[in-house]
Parts: sequence; C-alpha cells; structure tokens
Amino acid sequence: MSEDFSQESAATSTDIESLEERIASLERRLQSSQLYSDRFLLRSLAVFGHFVVGHLLLTLPFALIFLVVSGLAALLSFR
Repeated sequence: MSEDFSQESAATSTDIESLEERIASLERRLQSSQLYSDRFLLRSLAVFGHFVVGHLLLTLPFALIFLVVSGLAALLSFR
C-alpha cells in the first residue's frame, strides 16, 4: 500500500514540475507581447496592428475575387 502511495506521489511531482514549466513558458510569452504592456500607447498600437492584419486577411480574398470577376466581365464586354 505504501508503494502505491510513493508511485502516485512521484507521478504527481513530475506532473507538477511539467505544469510549472508550462506556466513559466506562458509567463515568458506574455512578457514579450505588447498586448499586455503597462504602457497605453504600446497596447493601443498592438491592438491596432492586430486589427489591420485581421482586416487585410478578411478583405484581400474578396478584393481578389472582385478583381478577377470584374476583369472577366470587362474582357467579355469588349467582344
């Protein structure tokens, strides 16, 4: 019975160590992100940058489709 407890304890300590490493990794990633900066200007620029990139990712495919369709329409109308 005491052997089972020591095996469970060893498994738990390795689990705790791995969780502590994951938490430390997340904390390092948060420190490198401008989204969590204490300075308002840096935070607002980071949010604006994310907005611009998201906007481009959403609108560029539609713009390309529109250009292709309008280009094809223009080519077909000159026949």
